[in-house]
Amino acid sequence: MKVLKYLSILILLLTANLCFAQNNFSIKAYGLGVHPFSEVNSSILTKKIDANGKLAFEPGLIIASEFFINSNSVSLKPMQSIYLDRMGKLAGFTHLGFRAYVYNKKRHTLALGIGPSLFYRQNWSEIDNYINEDIYNEFDSFQYKFFMLSGEIEYSYYFSKLNYLSFSINQIDLQGFTFSVGVKQLFKYKKKKHSARKKACDCPSFR
Repeated sequence: MKVLKYLSILILLLTANLCFAQNNFSIKAYGLGVHPFSEVNSSILTKKIDANGKLAFEPGLIIASEFFINSNSVSLKPMQSIYLDRMGKLAGFTHLGFRAYVYNKKRHTLALGIGPSLFYRQNWSEIDNYINEDIYNEFDSFQYKFFMLSGEIEYSYYFSKLNYLSFSINQIDLQGFTFSVGVKQLFKYKKKKHSARKKACDCPSFR
C-alpha cells in the first residue's frame, strides 16, 4: 500500500504541474537499455542484443514536467516512464528529483539531476529457469524497489521560440540506464506590465 501511495503522489505532482502550466513539459523515447553489471539471468533474457545481456532492446517513453525554484538554475522535476524490459515484460519507473543547470547559455543547456525513484516490473519469478536476484520486493504480479538516489543527465538544444530538442541519460532500473531523445515544450508566461521606474520582474525566463 505504501508503494501505491508513493506512486499516486508522484503522478499527481506530474499532472498538477502540467495543469497549472508552471514551466515545461517533455516527452522522450528510448530503445536501448545498457546493463554494465553481471547478470545472473542473462541466459534467459529474450530481448538481449549481446550474449551477456549487457545491451538489450527496451523500448519506452518518458514524460516529465518541470518547474523552477531558483530563477532558471534549479528546478524540481517529476518524471514517469513505461517500457518493455529485457524479458519483454511491462516495466517502468516513477522519479522525483532536483535539477541543477550547470550550463545555460545561448541555445544550449546542460542539467544534472538526482532524487528518489520507484522502479517496478512484471514479476520475473514466473519465468522458467529464473534465478532470484534478491533485489526486488514483490507485490501482487509485480516486483518493485524504492531507490533513494537515481539521476539524470540532460542536454537540450533550443531550436524555436518555445521548444527544445532534448537528449538524456536516465536510470531505468536498479542496475541499468538508457539514452533517450525527445522534445521539451516551454509554457508561455504572461508578463505583468511595469512602469519604467520599476525593476523588471525576476521571473523564470528562457529566451
